[in-house]
Amino acid sequence: MNHRKTTLFLYFPIIWIVLILLSSTSCALETVIGVNAGYDSNVNAAPEESGSSFTAGHIHLNHPISHEKAFGKTTLYLNSFYQHYSRFEDNMSVNAGAYYSCFPGSDRLMALALVEAGIYRDKEDAADELNQLKTGGQLKFFYNGKTTFQLAQFFHWNHYLEPAEYAVPTGSGNGNTDTGFLIQSETRNDCYMSSDMGVAIQLHPLFNMTVAGLYNRLYSSIQTEAYDGFGGSVYCRFSPDSSWGIATEALLWKNDFDDSQDRTDIFRSVNILINLFIDRYELFIRSDFMDNDSSLDNETYKRLVTRCGVSVFF
Repeated sequence: MNHRKTTLFLYFPIIWIVLILLSSTSCALETVIGVNAGYDSNVNAAPEESGSSFTAGHIHLNHPISHEKAFGKTTLYLNSFYQHYSRFEDNMSVNAGAYYSCFPGSDRLMALALVEAGIYRDKEDAADELNQLKTGGQLKFFYNGKTTFQLAQFFHWNHYLEPAEYAVPTGSGNGNTDTGFLIQSETRNDCYMSSDMGVAIQLHPLFNMTVAGLYNRLYSSIQTEAYDGFGGSVYCRFSPDSSWGIATEALLWKNDFDDSQDRTDIFRSVNILINLFIDRYELFIRSDFMDNDSSLDNETYKRLVTRCGVSVFF
């Protein structure tokens, strides 16, 4: 499919939602505008680390619509993000969508369905640029006032704008042990399925924890990119007061690739967030440490991203 036509196809729902958000007067428009700055020690997530300072900005728009004749609520949203590096090229993303939530038959069971369209552009690495469609749903069961069980299933269809290049081993066919490589180019389209099952527990009025088991499956037109992923995460938040809190999350992930090279990646990440709310302002500082241990040397890396900023709620 023509890249321009594909991009325009995804712009239509984004533009439609923007027009609704800006023109609607039936309900308040919830807006968050934020700016932040920080340092990324390994911008390209490569074995040879190359860092850069950066500044970034984001805008989140939400427009909830309560249905008088239907049970539930619809929320339209638009999320945009732009990041500028001092030593690398910029990147940006825009996502627009809608989700419907309701309590079917019980105030203890909540169901949510979502549909979203998005774009990602990266001047540093054009191979990462894509258009995306996303859909899926989530169930939450409020067991009691302190325990909530949740189950989610989402599907992502990614169309990459640039063809992918990869090496294919070739043999001489005459018994010679020498092997060469042929560089092939192919349009990349992925179907990414993500599933998670978890439980959120309030262990103390000041302390909440969420534990989740995760499974992903990536189907790709590029055989070397297809994989099964298994992992788990733990999220904790301590809030001594409603005006501030500390949150941390740890993630352990293993990807087993279908490729004949027998590639396996073990991904680990830990982050910590401290935020302070003053009236309609949020001040925050966040650090993320990521580590990918791969059977392929060129996919092994470490990365530390630290940022601080302010968000304004309208």
